[in-house]
Amino acid sequence: MIDCITPDAAAALLRDGDMVLAGGNGGSGVPEAVFEAIERRFTAGDGPHDLTLFHVTGVGALTEKGLCHFAHPGLVRRVIGGNFGMQLPFMKMILAQDVEAYNFPQGVMTHLCRAMAGRQPGVLTHVGLETYMDPRQDGDRMNARTTEALVELVHVADRDWLFYRATARPVCRTWR
Repeated sequence: MIDCITPDAAAALLRDGDMVLAGGNGGSGVPEAVFEAIERRFTAGDGPHDLTLFHVTGVGALTEKGLCHFAHPGLVRRVIGGNFGMQLPFMKMILAQDVEAYNFPQGVMTHLCRAMAGRQPGVLTHVGLETYMDPRQDGDRMNARTTEALVELVHVADRDWLFYRATARPVCRTWR
């Protein structure tokens, strides 16, 4: 038998500063009820605050659902994503400097999920060299508020590479 918890119970597990890895693509595979519960908890004044939101693909439907539930100043401090095209309220927050924002290639994002789960330091790849991912250009940062470098240029085996740092380690919490 699999133990299940309600969306509200899942939202209650979040603490200030935690990282939420948001799944789904567009409107499919999105844990909409959990996202709604997180938004409900926050707007009721019960936190959480300053979350890091990590998503591989566009999660949402233009002005509602998906990441749009997180488009409240103070709920998210940092977002690291592979696609922002479908989250207009969230894009407004990025443009207004309300949140730190990074845009990584979607393939790199999937490899970062694996690296974080395996407690590895990050991903070494040629993907993004000489593009806005490259620290010699924008270093993947989407606005002026975003200052921390999460991508490093490294030289290995007579070649330039980008090292994308894993930004979190899995956290296991027990509850009853």
